[in-house]
Amino acid sequence: MTILIEIRVPDVGNVAEIDVVEVLIQPGDIVALEQTVATLGRLEESVLRGRELQRLMQEDRSLRSGSEHFVLVNLNMSLTRLGRVDEALEVARSALPVIEKAGRIADMLEQCGLLAFERGRIANAARMLGRADKSFAAGHFRRDPVEQRVREKLVLCLQRALPAPELARLMQEGEALSDEEAVRLGLRD
Repeated sequence: MTILIEIRVPDVGNVAEIDVVEVLIQPGDIVALEQTVATLGRLEESVLRGRELQRLMQEDRSLRSGSEHFVLVNLNMSLTRLGRVDEALEVARSALPVIEKAGRIADMLEQCGLLAFERGRIANAARMLGRADKSFAAGHFRRDPVEQRVREKLVLCLQRALPAPELARLMQEGEALSDEEAVRLGLRD
């Protein structure tokens, strides 16, 4: 089943050509519109698109194939960035089995770290940041722009909340955790 979605691009005016700053997709990639609008800073729209995609996947199981975890991670990330902690926590907890099955648990590390911070679990947030940094470095992964913003916000929050030696110690403790242990640490009550 193919879903056609109208995509509106900004009016760039009466110009003959424009410079392309960044191409976010390649042939064969899944286009995650909720992530694209989040990249542009339109987080409320990202949440609406994520919820709509979530609803469509519940109605038509064939749409889940390979993309459900992306939708849930992106929805959780936008809710977290908006400070809608309770909603983000609910989405993250329900998404965990799907994301584990997809083998993409590392995708949740920093957003769950930010959730932990927002819930007052500062030491755990620092541990999760340590694990995330180690996981990204070990896998030679590059953070996408939205993930980078979440990481930057988490780092800034932790730097304001903890003395540098304490932050470094907690991050080092987090490096010893598995991705699964770190995410569960961030989602526990």
